[in-house]
Amino acid sequence: MTSRSLMFLLLLLSFQAISQKAETHYQTGIGLQNEKKYGEAIENYDKALQVDAKYYDAIYQRAYCNNRLKNYDQAMSDLRVLENKKA
Repeated sequence: MTSRSLMFLLLLLSFQAISQKAETHYQTGIGLQNEKKYGEAIENYDKALQVDAKYYDAIYQRAYCNNRLKNYDQAMSDLRVLENKKA
């Protein structure tokens, strides 16, 4: 295996690991949200977004949780991000 192939493989594996870490935080958030633990769910969505800032499902779920907690400004901020994404 050439050094370029090895570098590519390592880079690919690191991206996959990052993606899985974001997904883990997201799924934890979903579980907490289903238990109506909205504040804890938001913390996990925030962690997922630290790993992948364009994890739009996490942004949407965070908006939902903020709405449930009556944090309307934060919810609207997330919804604007999603609206601009589609523009």
